[in-house]
Amino acid sequence: MKKRPKRKPIQREQDRATITRMVLQGHTQQAIANFLELDRSVIVRELRAIRVEWKTSSLRDFDEARGKKLAELELLKTELWAAWELSKQQKESTLKERIASVGEGADARLKVATRQQSATGDVSYLSGVVNCIKEQSKLLGLYPEEGTGTGQSITLSDGQLGVLGQLMGEGNNVSND
Repeated sequence: MKKRPKRKPIQREQDRATITRMVLQGHTQQAIANFLELDRSVIVRELRAIRVEWKTSSLRDFDEARGKKLAELELLKTELWAAWELSKQQKESTLKERIASVGEGADARLKVATRQQSATGDVSYLSGVVNCIKEQSKLLGLYPEEGTGTGQSITLSDGQLGVLGQLMGEGNNVSND
């Protein structure tokens, strides 16, 4: 091959794009070199640079995706904790009933009954929090690889979550006023 003048940066980027396309299409390094009228050693060097770019890009994309998932899980966990706290609040319901005597018409009375109920909280919210923590831990690599036998997984049954909810919540008292 005859020696080409030194390529300008724009030409180098165009060549890299062509090399990438041709490699992905299955062309050999020599075929790419012949097509671009470059020495095969230039193709080898450019392929190394392309692979470094791919690796850097994939790591950056992976880190970005992992960061986004961690942020989403943190938001979900915050919402679940807020819902858990709301589910523990005392609930009040009011029943209104109009009582009228026969023939009295406008002389009707209103009977109001109020019922207050304390709650221990809905443990399904705690289950959601536990799942968020598990997923965050997986994304952060805090669990050992599957199949090593060294990791311990904690699974809480609904009954255990109920006990946890009672420990974290208030007593369940119902009163009628």
